[in-house]
Amino acid sequence: MDKADRLTKVYQLFVDSPNDTVPKDTLKDLFSYAGYVLTEEDLQNIVNYCPDGGMNLDSFTECCKKLEEKEISREEFEKCLRSLTDDNSSFIDANTLIAVLDKGKYKLNDEEIEELVGLSQPDAEGKISIDYLLNLIYNEE
Repeated sequence: MDKADRLTKVYQLFVDSPNDTVPKDTLKDLFSYAGYVLTEEDLQNIVNYCPDGGMNLDSFTECCKKLEEKEISREEFEKCLRSLTDDNSSFIDANTLIAVLDKGKYKLNDEEIEELVGLSQPDAEGKISIDYLLNLIYNEE
């Protein structure tokens, strides 16, 4: 199944007919089902872009293309990782990280996950420093 077909099928989960629009208050769920993790800023931009009547299929696929073109910044990625912690701390549980990397649109294979977790040097409690992980990903020292 190609990307356009997949996005159409996801869109159809939220409407009764292909010509219907998805209401603004369910856009976050729509994009989530399509495999996108939106920052609050991204969601607000999409809602502002969307007509009052809701989002149609063409607008949805256009927004998805724009989201794929956008490279995630270190700060945005840090926010995402911190949102996965129990207390918005600077350490993420290795099992939580593995679960996230194993799902979604751009999931990693087992070998890649094992390598990343190994490089991340979890502590005795299985926690990984978010700063250390980001430094690895963004090639910072």
